[in-house]
Amino acid sequence: MAADKKPAANKSRFDWQPWARLQALGAAFFILTGGVIGIFYPDKIFGIINTGVGAAILLMEYPVTPLDRLGFVSRNLWIRVFLYLAAAAGTTFQAPATTGGFCMVCAALTYARAAINGEIFAPLPKPAKPAKK
Repeated sequence: MAADKKPAANKSRFDWQPWARLQALGAAFFILTGGVIGIFYPDKIFGIINTGVGAAILLMEYPVTPLDRLGFVSRNLWIRVFLYLAAAAGTTFQAPATTGGFCMVCAALTYARAAINGEIFAPLPKPAKPAKK
């Protein structure tokens, strides 16, 4: 009788990709803010670079329609992992953006975990329209 029973499906599966996306959004904001501060204090060129990197990652993570049409490039998690690690390396040259760089490393590692689990990139769901009365 025990051989007839099938094991229950694991219903407590955790999706890492949405969490990584939120981490990357926060990290990109920190990098953008640190870049703006860095324009005025330590070194202008690294401030401009970090501001551009932070803005580019915010646009990549926020659901912008033209970027969703890039197909494989915008949906592959491994590309995001290596891109975010490279972005985090660029923040080490400027103190105001360092916190964003550390957060970006965490986001890259979380994306790597999602890619290892076989998850695919899914845009944020659109909010449901309220029912008309």
